[in-house]
Amino acid sequence: MNADFSVILEEFEAELGALNKLIELGQASSNSPKVRVAAINSVTLILAAMFEEFVRQMARQFVMQIVSKANALEDLPPALLETAWRRTLDDLRRNRVSRNSKNEELAATVHAARPKFEAVCRFLESDTKQNIYDNLIHNEGNMRAPVINRLFKDCGTRNICMALCENESLRSYFNENDKGKVNGKLVSKLDEFFERRNNTAHSLNVQSSPGSETLNQDICFFHAFAQDLSACLGRNLGVAGATGIVTV
Repeated sequence: MNADFSVILEEFEAELGALNKLIELGQASSNSPKVRVAAINSVTLILAAMFEEFVRQMARQFVMQIVSKANALEDLPPALLETAWRRTLDDLRRNRVSRNSKNEELAATVHAARPKFEAVCRFLESDTKQNIYDNLIHNEGNMRAPVINRLFKDCGTRNICMALCENESLRSYFNENDKGKVNGKLVSKLDEFFERRNNTAHSLNVQSSPGSETLNQDICFFHAFAQDLSACLGRNLGVAGATGIVTV
């Protein structure tokens, strides 16, 4: 496994371990049923945020290493350059400028926008030391399978979720050896988890939760996912060689 991926994985696994302890504390018999439900729902939201940030960190590290291995821009996946440019412009467009803006507001907007625009321009002029990765690795919706696949497709890797299903941890978690069936269960698990997460986040008065056992299973799933993602990305970097272009 690549050392940089190992560091990110270890931090994520430590966070998962901390959540297990929070679940235990929240489900203590001395707590009221309302407190136990609130604890489960809070941990669900925290777990979703942690997982999304973990995937983003892994994708950033992966693309940074792809870029570092490339000898020229021509060696990079075309989608990487296109996405970096488009998302930078999308980010800049969110800052509104009008003739009614005060001078100090305009100055602040320009001050924030210029480094981002100059960075992507210099990157496209072959200065690959520029930091373009915050806009490049970005998700608007929940980190479901299509979003995960898109993040890594921009880095030159197609259908990363299917590739993960060849590895041992997810196959063991789902008790299934067929790659296609593991992938189907992976997609369903992510959909079910984020549907539950969204129901929790959008309700002002959640009176029930699926229970601590379900959340413990979520944590086991994300642990297996993280293990296989780390192994897969490290392996793919070795396959990529100098070009940095990987297809699965």
